Amino acid sequence: MTVFSGTKANPSVLKPFKAPTLENKIYVTYTFSEGDNFQYNQHRMRNIWDDPNRGKVPINWTSSPLLYDGAPAILNYYQSGATENDLLIAGPSGAGYFYPNAWPDNTFPDFLKRSYSYLRKTGITIPYVLNRIDGQNVPLSELRSAAYRDEYDAPGLFLSWENRYGVELMNGDLPVSTIQGISTAQDGKNILAEAKANWDGNSPMFVSIGLLAWSMTPSDVVAITESLGPEFKAVLADQYFSLIREANRLPLKP
Repeated sequence: MTVFSGTKANPSVLKPFKAPTLENKIYVTYTFSEGDNFQYNQHRMRNIWDDPNRGKVPINWTSSPLLYDGAPAILNYYQSGATENDLLIAGPSGAGYFYPNAWPDNTFPDFLKRSYSYLRKTGITIPYVLNRIDGQNVPLSELRSAAYRDEYDAPGLFLSWENRYGVELMNGDLPVSTIQGISTAQDGKNILAEAKANWDGNSPMFVSIGLLAWSMTPSDVVAITESLGPEFKAVLADQYFSLIREANRLPLKP
């Protein structure tokens, strides 16, 4: 890290792709886990990034915006090599690895405000939030969700790693999408088959799938997606939240 921190950041952020037209479909977004530390960027993420099937299906890659200072060359590598189907998003739970509800109420909004510059400078602006107390996942409080909306300008955020998926509008205007974690391609196929069976087809459905980085690769994501019918559409995180906001008649920007 002494060497990496001495390199120069040269972010080459891809321009966000416009969300597809909102239809009565099941919108799926896939997010790799573990992007909360630099050694992941150095090792496992590099291994799965080199998968020849990367770029065939939209995938969100959790990463630390603090790479801007800590390892600019690594940040440059991923951003310059990203395809139109790769999106770096902020790993738990923004600029740094922390649990929001464990943070003191009176300083949490100020911390987000002070750390937002790292998200803005890197273009890694969609937060994936882990929120735990004593090792257990807990709901995001209204104060914390309002701080993400106000200080990070978040159009939406991913939350947790659960055995379920779902979208909630926190404070009436911030889409919070619970991630359902999987460790195999078959897990993903089963979850999405169940989603289809429970879908009434009269309005859009939104499903956020978490990919365990230690056991899954982009090839697995391609296998899942190729098994789906025309009622499904895979999208990146920014498109996903834009579609959710449109479906709920919220302004496209917070």
